[in-house]
Amino acid sequence: MQSMNSVNRAYCLLVFSILIIQLISLTAMAQQQCSDLVMNGDPDENYVNLKDASEKYETYGLSLDHLGQSCMQMKVQKDSFLKITWKKNGGTDTDLSFKLIRCSGEESQVIASETCEGFRSCSGADWREPKPYPVKAGDVLQWTFGVRRSGLSGKASIAIYSGDATVTHPSDQTPGKPLLDPQSASLDLNEQFSLSINSNNNARYNIDWGDGKIDMVEADGSGRAVLRGHSWGAPGTYRVQVRAKDEGGKESASSECIVTVNSIPSLRPAFRKPPKIAYANETCTFEINSGNAIGDIEYCIDWGDGNVTRTKKSMNCHRWATPREYDINVGFSYGNNATITWMSPAKIQVYKKEIMSESDDLQDAIDSADDFLELNLIDREYIISGGLQIADKNHLIISADSQSVIRGEGRIDIMIILNNSSEISLHNVVLSNIESGVKIINCNEISIVDTEVDFDGSGYGIRICSGNNIEIKNNIIKKIGTSRDREYPPVGIRVENGEYIDIGNNSVNEEHPPHPNPNPMVDYSIKSASYEGTKDNSIKLKNIKISIPRSERRNGIKYGNCDGTWDCEQDIIASVDGCVIPDDNPNNPCSWSINES
Repeated sequence: MQSMNSVNRAYCLLVFSILIIQLISLTAMAQQQCSDLVMNGDPDENYVNLKDASEKYETYGLSLDHLGQSCMQMKVQKDSFLKITWKKNGGTDTDLSFKLIRCSGEESQVIASETCEGFRSCSGADWREPKPYPVKAGDVLQWTFGVRRSGLSGKASIAIYSGDATVTHPSDQTPGKPLLDPQSASLDLNEQFSLSINSNNNARYNIDWGDGKIDMVEADGSGRAVLRGHSWGAPGTYRVQVRAKDEGGKESASSECIVTVNSIPSLRPAFRKPPKIAYANETCTFEINSGNAIGDIEYCIDWGDGNVTRTKKSMNCHRWATPREYDINVGFSYGNNATITWMSPAKIQVYKKEIMSESDDLQDAIDSADDFLELNLIDREYIISGGLQIADKNHLIISADSQSVIRGEGRIDIMIILNNSSEISLHNVVLSNIESGVKIINCNEISIVDTEVDFDGSGYGIRICSGNNIEIKNNIIKKIGTSRDREYPPVGIRVENGEYIDIGNNSVNEEHPPHPNPNPMVDYSIKSASYEGTKDNSIKLKNIKISIPRSERRNGIKYGNCDGTWDCEQDIIASVDGCVIPDDNPNNPCSWSINES
């Protein structure tokens, strides 16, 4: 047992002695005077990094003929990021060892040590895999090549990459271009992106993400920085540009990463049946259809008046202060990302609502009206002495919440005359004690809906003299009384000149026709109808659609009182009561459509 303990003590003493000797040798090596690293003959082969052709190495040939060891050094001028590789290029019987020592002040540290010895391991030795080493200004790097067997000669090569193909950096040199990983990427909206940056000095990095956002980050001690978490809120191709900046303010050329951000086709937010009309200083509600939105999104609404709402709610409200037409839009953005993808534009007309009582003068209110005005009738009956003249007006609505009667004081010839006006609406009123109801001259965007016209004599309910984009729908046109001119019949709806006229689902009838009836009522009159090729080469009627409820077919629908001619070449249906009506044909410029629903 004592013999065994003696052996162990001897072994431990030997190991300790070896460690002391190595430490003394390392210290001595660090303190010895080494030559500056310079070209010492051409190397057998310059090193090229096949994995990254952008890296440019400087290669040095080192001759070690008949030397036990050779020491070279390089002083680091500024913080750097080096990659170093080496190879043996001597004879096959030459054994070499390689040590890289970093001396910083009084400290020394071996940061690499490799040995190439023997025929099998060193014959035709290749370049070692490059290894990166962070270094700081003031460091002294020493390379020590040792020939293990006395009397042998040998040669070696080392190759150094320091980011911009220089080993030492003059104090006035700008930083080298940073290396980016990856150099391209394809992402989805809101997908997190990571970018790794390396440089040849411990720099700061200026990152322009290509979407208006710029970051400045510090590199770690090795010149490396990793950024995680950036995302883009709109599809497109973005150029991420990175520049290195040293402590003196010098900036490198930029490196670039191309990022493609893909759209998500299912994300199509839009307004769900947005209202077309709102009222100034009154709350208007909008609902957003997300369109199968995914992810953490915000809805964005541009109200057209300088206000933009960012919200996660699908129901939203807004008030406009000034009556006029506004362009509104809805889109989305991801999280707090400032980029908005606009998807679905719409328009809304904001009116000023003016409440009218039975004592108010409707004609005075019309004469003094500005654009975008609604006259809201709140009483049961309004007495008119001379009819209502609406001339040169735009965006005027006459409406009642519950049907109001506009009654002539004494029987009026024509209750409402629309002349040279646009976007006029008549809604939910009754016109009574009149010879004729509404006359339209040279107007566009006219809407008469849910209105009742009770007329007497040989007048008409609604007469379209000229205009376009006219809507006559869901009205009651009623001939009352038995009086009439024996030469001229009463007419429910009379169309003379116009384009894009939609007459649909109106109830047109005579309430109490006399018997015998000297001149039966004409429900729909197509008068003075003509097209190109006529004597005056005019276009008077075009793109007309008339829909007639089957419930109105008591004695057949009467189309009559036609005194013009048609030049439509085909699809002519049989005449009814002497008037020839062309049927619907998409290839026919007359574009007629007469349907029975």
